[in-house]
Amino acid sequence: MNKFNDADYRMEAFHAINTERDYQDYRWGEKDALNPPSVATFLAYIQNYVTEGIHQVTKQDNDAHALDTIRKIAALGVACMEYHGAPVRPYTYLRPEIPEFYSFNHRRNIKRGNTMYLAVDRAQLISDLKQNVAEIQFEKVDGSKRTMICTLQSRYLPEKDRKQINEVANREGNADIVTVWDLQANDWRSFRLDWIYSVQSKDGY
Repeated sequence: MNKFNDADYRMEAFHAINTERDYQDYRWGEKDALNPPSVATFLAYIQNYVTEGIHQVTKQDNDAHALDTIRKIAALGVACMEYHGAPVRPYTYLRPEIPEFYSFNHRRNIKRGNTMYLAVDRAQLISDLKQNVAEIQFEKVDGSKRTMICTLQSRYLPEKDRKQINEVANREGNADIVTVWDLQANDWRSFRLDWIYSVQSKDGY
């Protein structure tokens, strides 16, 4: 087993960061949440902790204390992105070995009101759906939540609809709308790209 590719270790690390974020919110209080530090200020905080961590491992030979510092650094990075935006590195996020990878709140990085949504790269999502079946949770226009099992793999579509895949997937117009094949409704369905809660690979199809 490669520790760096194992889901349990990844989730353990995310959990540690999340506990530090909770502690930060407790320490900072509501006033700081309404008036967050600038990106530059966050970077200055991180730089101070980096200097402290280097001292801990080079002068004190103390990895345990240094790992505490790394947890603080990681949580500061998360806090900065929560307040100022979290640009996503496009990559294949339909990861069967980590089925709930994108279901955790700290992986959702579009905030409207009190709701956090998943930031998704449209081209990457379409590319992945052409190779996978996914379970996508999203918010409908009426505000209700929906879970859809969908794909853009031609083998799941009726013959008459297969030729429409590229046309539908690359349709010009509203770039915020994604059209997919709903495997339960057995028909085309659409949803807003910026109203997605989670994307998971779906086995058994």
